Amino acid sequence: MKRFWAVLLAGFIIPGLLGGCGNKAETDNITESTLKDESDSASDSVGWDGEVSHIVMTYLTMGITPADIDEVLAAVNEVTIPAIGVEVEFKVISAYDTFSQYTLWIGSGEQIDLMSLEYQDIISYASQGLINPIDDLLEANAPYILDCIAQGYPLTDASYVDGEAYGITCVKSMYGHSGGYFILKEYVDAAGLSYDEDTIYSLDDLTDLFAAVKEIYPDLYPAGQITKGITTTTFGYYNGIYDPLGSDTTSGVIMGTDSTKVVNLYATDEYYDYLKHVREWYLKGYMYPDSATTDTSRLELTRSKVIGGYALTSRPGMKEALEGEAGGELVCLTTSEVHCASQTSLAGFWTVPITCADPDAAMRLLNMMYEDHDLTNLIRFGIEGKHYVMVDKEQNLIAFPDGMNEDTSGYYNTIPPGGDFRYTYTWSIDNAQDYTAKAMSNTTAGYGFAYSNADKTTQITAVREVLSLYLPALESGSVDLDIYYPEFIDALENAGINDVIADKQAHFDAWLAEQ
Repeated sequence: MKRFWAVLLAGFIIPGLLGGCGNKAETDNITESTLKDESDSASDSVGWDGEVSHIVMTYLTMGITPADIDEVLAAVNEVTIPAIGVEVEFKVISAYDTFSQYTLWIGSGEQIDLMSLEYQDIISYASQGLINPIDDLLEANAPYILDCIAQGYPLTDASYVDGEAYGITCVKSMYGHSGGYFILKEYVDAAGLSYDEDTIYSLDDLTDLFAAVKEIYPDLYPAGQITKGITTTTFGYYNGIYDPLGSDTTSGVIMGTDSTKVVNLYATDEYYDYLKHVREWYLKGYMYPDSATTDTSRLELTRSKVIGGYALTSRPGMKEALEGEAGGELVCLTTSEVHCASQTSLAGFWTVPITCADPDAAMRLLNMMYEDHDLTNLIRFGIEGKHYVMVDKEQNLIAFPDGMNEDTSGYYNTIPPGGDFRYTYTWSIDNAQDYTAKAMSNTTAGYGFAYSNADKTTQITAVREVLSLYLPALESGSVDLDIYYPEFIDALENAGINDVIADKQAHFDAWLAEQ
């Protein structure tokens, strides 16, 4: 352990999110025409005649605050104050900074009423007592959200601790995902490489790509994965298909789509092979060398031509959304087949922190953000005619006004707040229903199961601490695997991961027997 600390101290991709798909019973609901058959009308509210509450909600960016955010916020308040008695304040923060700032804000007692937990484990926040349970708040203030849950959408799945829900995820416009490596097209073209976005690329294929690009651009790091701050693996962005069964990797996973055996992901041959490739990329100069320690964002590194690409979840529309961040046209090389797994505790949730001043008002606002589709689109895309123009209302397709792009727009953000994504506008036609149907035809054996880890929170907390210590260095390729990988596995086992896996297996077996 001392050797590991020495390497780490001597020396931020967003952690591995595998978006879940929900329960088996909801498959028919989601894959059929219900995605677009509801009314586009706004809230049924007839007006608010009580006191107005001031609600502070986090507004995540990739590091750049939209210039016109105050103008959009004013437009938001013109809607929310008379309708539900809520005056909204956006608390802008880079997604990269949420890992360190959220706990500081709450610990200091700062008012935060709605907090978007993206790329972080909600169970950790709930177990530490940093966020409130929300079942009663939903029942009293959120009829639209409750109706979505009744339709089968897994909005609270994987957020439960001791039988209580602590978060609400979005209603997705599509379900399922695959891994993808996103790299600027100019680098691929300059290297004279051909590519096919329908092909599944292996780790060896990516190695060949990195070598070719590095030869043309010797100062570029084509493998730009940033690992500082990660608490779960980036393996799923590549060719790693696994299902953490409604929790996360701290309690074990099932590998692939057919297995029903819960295993320690980090002790599998597939994961070790991934680490060997990452180590090779580091030694050959393909991996960004400061991946585990940098304070510079992926956005800054991409736009300054330091890194050439990075792996993330891939699905329709993702490439187009990331191009604004990357500052150029991207190529997406698919790294795993499209599939659907159970929702995880890293799926991204709206939460109500313990420093919330008015939980009921916060939940009224959240419900309206889901129900009022005009409000959702205002928050996500800004003001029509100024920040976007409608191209095809039936398809919800928008574009920038003439002469404007993502760099010159006063309001462009790839990860603004949202709610019911079935009705949000899009910059490109994403074929959401076709993609969802394809994913649903390739579900994991554990699709729909959600593990309750209430009896193993002590061990899970210890395992999570081991992951946060070792993963940034191991998955950056910057440490010797012969030394640190065995040490890592021993630390996981000493923390109790095998005991948790046995408990998860027992619960999973009981669930399987009932199917």
